[in-house]
Amino acid sequence: MPQNGAMGTANVWWEDYQSAAHVSLTGGMSINPLFISAGPFPTPANLPTLGSLQKKHRARVFPPNNNVVNRGFAQYDVFGTGSHDATGERQTSVLIECSWKDVTSVLQLPPYNSDTVMHIRAVPGDMKSAAYNIYRELQTLSGFVEGLKTGEVLWCLEENATPLTTTVSNFIQEFTELHVKKPALQKVQNEADINSPMHSMLLPPRKDLDFTEALWEKLLGCSGYQELVECLQLVCTALQQGKIQPMVHRSNQSELACLVRESFKGAMRAPDLDGLLPVRLLAEIGVEKMKRDYTHFFIAEELTTLSQLSAYLKTDASLEDNLALLHKLHVILEMVAACKAFLDLPHENLRTLLGMALQHYGNHCHDDGHTFQLPLSAGACVKRVYERSQAAVWRLEQTSGGKDDQVTSVCQISTRPLYDHAVCDVGDMTLGDPMADTQPNFLTTVQQSRVSFT
Repeated sequence: MPQNGAMGTANVWWEDYQSAAHVSLTGGMSINPLFISAGPFPTPANLPTLGSLQKKHRARVFPPNNNVVNRGFAQYDVFGTGSHDATGERQTSVLIECSWKDVTSVLQLPPYNSDTVMHIRAVPGDMKSAAYNIYRELQTLSGFVEGLKTGEVLWCLEENATPLTTTVSNFIQEFTELHVKKPALQKVQNEADINSPMHSMLLPPRKDLDFTEALWEKLLGCSGYQELVECLQLVCTALQQGKIQPMVHRSNQSELACLVRESFKGAMRAPDLDGLLPVRLLAEIGVEKMKRDYTHFFIAEELTTLSQLSAYLKTDASLEDNLALLHKLHVILEMVAACKAFLDLPHENLRTLLGMALQHYGNHCHDDGHTFQLPLSAGACVKRVYERSQAAVWRLEQTSGGKDDQVTSVCQISTRPLYDHAVCDVGDMTLGDPMADTQPNFLTTVQQSRVSFT
């Protein structure tokens, strides 16, 4: 088994204290830590036993005694990918760390009385995330808002089988028929809803889309400025002529929603759809729609209240400021989605995590890479994690002696070497496949002694 070790060095010191009454001489010696690494070990059967590790530790204790305190530690990478992907980019990370006393075996699973903490950091953009489609929608909205500053917009390049103007005309016709029968909010029930990311997390999709919100979903596929103008002209003409009287949410303060309300009174002014106005109208209805999406998600799940979200739902903020608030809400959504999809955390834990995140992002940027720490009870949800996955890090700490003559031994078993240069030859074994059922183990031991004498 390839091994690398570094001999420890000793530091010796003396302190001379003199007074009129007496003279004393105090000394001590500290052995710097000795690191020894070995591996890879293909299976746990190749690892040393707890008995052999305890025997080695006791051999270093002088005078011999059996008063050994040991603690166990285990870390589980829920996503199995670490904090960076193969390209070095940051990604969402969920780590479960457990610590306990009285280890009974090497690679022991954490007992129910272990102290458990979850470390979670959300990095939006992961295609495996249940909130990925929402992230794409937010990125599209960001492009429109950015275009208002730069004068350039990156339009959708996907070719639609049906011209968007035809889609919007059909959409208006649906509201015309709805107006004849019974005015109501648009009820969305189609394949896109059934396959929505919310549904994939066993959460009901929002179906109370008002007129401008449903229109936003149609206009997301705009391929260019002229197409957007033509679609908005169709909508404004239908409103001005009274062909439709769609409903909009009271909280919807976009300019297009205001035009809808004016149309109820027959006093709608026709906007001049030139310059950046069409893009601004589109960005406004997108902001309003996504505000309500995030609000609905958190409140429907009873994770927070509207008053607690009020700081993120400002009505007098600019488009840029509103967009920044939406990005913060999305990071929080990514964390909650990850916990629901992979951990099935109790409701109270989710509420606590959401409260911590709302407070943090009230004063920080959404992309600060903050890692939240949430204490957990070692209940069934955590038990499922370590029963179905291999610990990324497992550690045994043994301590003997007192403050002045302490002897410490640490044995760490991990799926990656502690230092890349500490392993000379790993043969043909693949180390970097986080999707494998089991991975090889690497062993690192640390020894340190301290002796004081007078």
